[in-house]
Amino acid sequence: MRCFYSSDLDFNLDLPESHPFPGDKYSASRDMLLHHGILKPEEIIDVSQTDLHVLRRVHDGEYLSKIYHGALDRREQLSLGLPATPGLFARCATEAEATRLTCHAALAEGVAVCLAGGTHHAFKGRGEAFCVFNDVAIAVRDLQEKRPGIRIMIVDTDAHQGNGTNSLLQSDPRVFTYSIHVGTSACATTPVNGSMDVETVRYVEGDMYLRQLFITLASALDVFSPDLVIWVAGADNHSSDLLG
Repeated sequence: MRCFYSSDLDFNLDLPESHPFPGDKYSASRDMLLHHGILKPEEIIDVSQTDLHVLRRVHDGEYLSKIYHGALDRREQLSLGLPATPGLFARCATEAEATRLTCHAALAEGVAVCLAGGTHHAFKGRGEAFCVFNDVAIAVRDLQEKRPGIRIMIVDTDAHQGNGTNSLLQSDPRVFTYSIHVGTSACATTPVNGSMDVETVRYVEGDMYLRQLFITLASALDVFSPDLVIWVAGADNHSSDLLG
């Protein structure tokens, strides 16, 4: 199984200790997987930035320029939850490339893993909640360009609804977006309807959560047969996560 990663994926933004987003979680995930033998060093594929034209399939030019030049205003930075620095573009373009390559590898080999991404709050012309570029939507559009008839299901188990992904893909009949998340009344982000949205209560017990997941996901698969499933796993659905 191939795993796509880059040492450039950590956020080196000098964030304060009180900041809720751990900037080193990507390298920490890699180290943990290697330590426990879940991944072998030779299975980790190093990636670099994606091309600008790949980003333009999803995001508008003005927004890309603002990220590239570190020119977000204060309101935009507050919405993003991250400071605007010139290095942010390269880091997030690398993340988008990792997801793009992961999806192509999964389609060819059956399964592949990306140790970053899932930035499902990024919209066409703005970022939100630590999400700069919508890597999943970027990967979907890249796959569709190469295989126009491909049917893709996005299964999002992050604790928050993938509102940006829904906004970008909701009108595409070749894409089915499934999300199971904490009720939107408990979230700071504004919901956007997807193909199937399943709300859970906060601090739901694991068995109840899995039962709800299995039943509703089976229903989704009854109405949509995908050629590829992209799983946005999230980490904030863990009981000890501060953002879940």
